[in-house]
Parts: sequence; C-alpha cells; structure tokens
Amino acid sequence: MRYVVSSFTIMLLLIFLVFACGLGKSEEELHAEVLQLEKEGDVAKTLESLDELLGKYPKGKYAPETLLKIAFIHYNEKQDYAKAIELHLRLIEEFPDSDFTPQARFMIGFMYANELKDYDMARHYYNDFIKHHPDHELNDSVRWELEHLGQDVNEQMSDLLQDPQANGGSN
Repeated sequence: MRYVVSSFTIMLLLIFLVFACGLGKSEEELHAEVLQLEKEGDVAKTLESLDELLGKYPKGKYAPETLLKIAFIHYNEKQDYAKAIELHLRLIEEFPDSDFTPQARFMIGFMYANELKDYDMARHYYNDFIKHHPDHELNDSVRWELEHLGQDVNEQMSDLLQDPQANGGSN
C-alpha cells in the first residue's frame, strides 16, 4: 500500500511540474511586456524583462533585438562599454544575418572611437562594417567617423558654424 501511495504522489508531482512549466509567459507575452515597460520608461524593469526574454528564448525571433536593447541599456544607462561591446559581439556572432547586426557593428566602432578612445579598434570595427555592409544606410556615417577618428567633433561643428563654406554652403 505504501508503494502505491508513493507512486501516486510521484505521479501527481510530475503532472504538476509539467503543468507548471506550461504556465510560463510566452515569447510574445514577454516581448509585449518589454515594450510596455519601455513605454513607461522603467529602465530597471525593462532590463529585467529583457534578461528574462533572452534567458527563456535565447534563439527566439526577438533574440537579436533583445540583445541590441540590452546592449543599449548598458551603453546609455550604465556606461558599461565593455558589457555593451560584449553584447553587440554576441549579436553579430549568434545572428550574423539579423537586421540588427549592422547597427551592432556600427556601435562597437562608435564606442571604441568616442567612449574608449581606442582608435585602432574603432578603425578595425568600422572597416569590418564597410566590408560586411557596403550598401547599408549607416555607411556614410561610418566613413565620416573613419575620416574624423581622434578629432574633437564639437570643435569641428564649431568650425562649420563659423565657416559655412567649409561645408559647401553659401553666404
């Protein structure tokens, strides 16, 4: 009798576990939650939901976008450039054909150039961008960044404002 009760208890426990696993949020539900939290401007909760979405659906249809969003939070909100670069590299490696990959490549070069002042690495990643995305809309920005590596952008803008002819304009 004891054996029957134990088997019955184990069976109930297994059924409960199978049922409980099915109660988790779907990828669509988690994505909708992220969008709502972004709209509300709650960065901490957004990051938490993004991490949950990526953890549960690492190869899901929202994974590249999720990686990009997490990377941008580390860049913009935390100024953790190493983590942001790591996440962008992960996006490129795991989802090379994603629509988000060019932006990730651009941002790596941008962070090396403008935040970390590592112009050799910036040049490397900008050239990598041109190689992989020669017709992308960010290509002009990448070429501009390459031409002005190491220069103070604020100073250049001030020069352009003082001398409109420098930008091909007229008085």
